[in-house]
Amino acid sequence: MPNHYHDDSQVPATLESEFRAVCETAIETCLRLSPPYRPTAWKGMIAALGAAEAARRLVVNGDIQTGFGRLVQAGRPE
Repeated sequence: MPNHYHDDSQVPATLESEFRAVCETAIETCLRLSPPYRPTAWKGMIAALGAAEAARRLVVNGDIQTGFGRLVQAGRPE
């Protein structure tokens, strides 16, 4: 049976790749905001952990991340 999982995670590799691509697009969108928002910590987490695990850790943490507040201030609450 083929292994469709990336590393030892429970996320299929194709879904992980799609999610990472969406995250990278969102990062590019942040950089085009006025003023630009540079999600440095998020980019580092994605590089170190992968997009799915980085998102999982932020959600499980339960704290409102400072980056989300900055996006709301920039008029981008979505």
